[in-house]
Amino acid sequence: MSRKYNYKSLDPFHDRLFNLLKGDVAGWAKRLGVTESTIRDRWFKGSYPGADKIIRICTETNKSPNWLLIDDSTNNFYPYADKETHDRVDFILNHSQEYADDLKRRIQALFDRGKEIKELKEKIDLIVEILKIKGDIK
Repeated sequence: MSRKYNYKSLDPFHDRLFNLLKGDVAGWAKRLGVTESTIRDRWFKGSYPGADKIIRICTETNKSPNWLLIDDSTNNFYPYADKETHDRVDFILNHSQEYADDLKRRIQALFDRGKEIKELKEKIDLIVEILKIKGDIK
């Protein structure tokens, strides 16, 4: 369900931003890693998103940063690139989060494995100490 926002036109940039994000503020907040109130209470009221957020918005809406920032009517995200370059950049942008998530999972698995090894070493050390106390080993 689309929520109605009491948006007062501030400038062309904010009008374009509002029109891009208003239909799914919750979804955009999640994808951009910000709170819904950041979008509603800051960006829709005159603050500017960071460059990383602007690039992400443009990438996901297939709009150029030039269009969003200054209303460059070409609305082409890569205005000087050939089709092969467009396709390669699109592939990278569309899969970069997937690759980042995969890398994060792999790093977490290694970290978890390291914790398991440390816990196992501590248990072995404890067993060795108990055996020393019992006199089973020196």
